[in-house]
Amino acid sequence: MEISVRDLLTWVEFVNKTVSGSQLSIADGLMHGCLLTFLDSMNPLDGVKQAAVRFLTSKISGVASDLTETYQEFHRSNDVIGCHPFYIPIGKQLR
Repeated sequence: MEISVRDLLTWVEFVNKTVSGSQLSIADGLMHGCLLTFLDSMNPLDGVKQAAVRFLTSKISGVASDLTETYQEFHRSNDVIGCHPFYIPIGKQLR
């Protein structure tokens, strides 16, 4: 797996925005940013992604123990749609 400077900058920007906006703790921001930037594109069937998540969870103190719990409930209100803590505004056409 090759990692570019652009990948690292994307990870840093994600962490900065989610942590400074109080959406995530620093530990969860680091983990979710890593998943988004590097690991989500991996094949989940070969076990490498799961091994990487276990490794990172053991190294980053304070990461949510079960990252899948975060995405179990999908929410929609009049203004936003998404899974906690990630929401996007709903446009006027969908209201």
